[in-house]
Amino acid sequence: MLGVMQGRLVPSKSGLIQEFPWADWKKEFRFANQVGLKLIEWTLEYENFESNPFITSSGQLEIVELSKEFDILVESVTLNCFINAPIHREHPVTRAKSSICDFINIVKHSSKLGVHIGVLPLVVEAGADDKDSLLKLFELLDSIRELCHSSNFKIALECEYNLEVIKWISKQLERLPHVGFNFDIGNSASLGNDPLAEIDLYGDKLMNIHIKDRLKKGVTVPLGQGVADFEKIFKKLRQIKYKHNLILQAARQNPNYELETIGNYLKFCKNYL
Repeated sequence: MLGVMQGRLVPSKSGLIQEFPWADWKKEFRFANQVGLKLIEWTLEYENFESNPFITSSGQLEIVELSKEFDILVESVTLNCFINAPIHREHPVTRAKSSICDFINIVKHSSKLGVHIGVLPLVVEAGADDKDSLLKLFELLDSIRELCHSSNFKIALECEYNLEVIKWISKQLERLPHVGFNFDIGNSASLGNDPLAEIDLYGDKLMNIHIKDRLKKGVTVPLGQGVADFEKIFKKLRQIKYKHNLILQAARQNPNYELETIGNYLKFCKNYL
């Protein structure tokens, strides 16, 4: 199912490409319905984490009501809160570190909302990881295996790494049935990864996809203007009978024309589906 990353249907207040839309998050349910979408991927940020509607009882009630009113599902959440404050080490710049208890709370709140996928970004902005720090992360994720199982919650790692590292991670995840992968098309293209080889490495642990385009070793750009080979990727997804969600996380364009932008991105994607 095609969906959109939260925040992309309204103007950015800070100028950032990705942020939680504090003033407008309720409007996005109506806007998503208006452009013909059925799915929004929620986003949690480190700043004001405890105030996010995903976390508060009153906010959760509003999410459920809006989901029903506008026929919009929320099945996944991007855990951007763990970019600036990872659970397995301090962030090298912010010096912040989250607790596994924060992750446990997210899983419990997700269960209340019917959210079944948590996308955990292992990206450049979170600071560099080596194999030892990643093993520490996997130990922490293993410690919540039973909770994830009972909550029907899976963790999808968004890996901004080359294929050699992804292959190693895939091997480590063989013992973690509740942990898999999110394929970020733009990040992969920017790194110069062979997308078909990357999808093969993910195998049946591919749980979610972010649709994005980037320049080679560069920034996010509108779909079709970067180096991502969408024709090849979508053909591969058809071949493996990929049945999970595809989330638009593409570049913002003209402010105050967000619905037009997303509408154009939907047309772009449907050319390949």
